[in-house]
Amino acid sequence: MDDGTSLIVSSLGMLIVGSYQLYAYTAGDSSTGRLWLAGVAFLVMLGAIYSGMKMRAKRDSRESF
Repeated sequence: MDDGTSLIVSSLGMLIVGSYQLYAYTAGDSSTGRLWLAGVAFLVMLGAIYSGMKMRAKRDSRESF
C-alpha cells in the first residue's frame, strides 16, 4: 500500500471518531467539547483524503510519461 492510499484509509479512523462524537453530542451529552472534537476529526479526515488523493494523482502523472 502506498502513502496516498494509507492516508485515505487512515481517514476512516477520523470518520469513526467524528461520528461517535456527534452521536454522543446528540444522544444527551451536549458539551461543546464533543462538538469541537467532532469538527476537528472531520477536518483532519478531509485533509487526509485531500492529501492522499493529491499524492496518488502526482504518482499517476509520473507513471504515465
